[in-house]
Amino acid sequence: MDFDTTEENIKLDKEYIKKVFVNLLLNAIQAIENSGSVKITTNKTNLSKTVSDYASLLSKNQDELQSVTVQKLVLKKGEPVVVIEISDSGQGIPKDHIAKIFDTFFTTKVNGTGLGLSFVKRVINAHDGIITVHSEHEKGTTFTIYLPLKDQSNHEKK
Repeated sequence: MDFDTTEENIKLDKEYIKKVFVNLLLNAIQAIENSGSVKITTNKTNLSKTVSDYASLLSKNQDELQSVTVQKLVLKKGEPVVVIEISDSGQGIPKDHIAKIFDTFFTTKVNGTGLGLSFVKRVINAHDGIITVHSEHEKGTTFTIYLPLKDQSNHEKK
């Protein structure tokens, strides 16, 4: 991936990030049956709590061979981040599906591939970010993306 640096010192691959937002927005729109809303908020802040997740990241060894490793990403309390929330007022995600939505090939859609949200998670994790989801039945769903600012090696990888 090629990374561009913006004025806020956040490194992004613009094409991949654009695909992330398109995917999340399409999912939000599809979750609304008759009428409702989709809301996008962004905020530059210092984290009020530590956020962590496990990520499957592509790595290269000395011989330029690629492998996938599972690493724990940690964004510490107080760390500067950009927080992006995409919320909808749709049907919500059933509780028994929440743990699976980022799994490759998991889908509840008739013509779905199950690749959209797994792609979203991989891209956010490749940017050293973390994505979380909160959903309530008949009230909607919010995906929250945390992207670290400044030196992206500030957080721990274990």
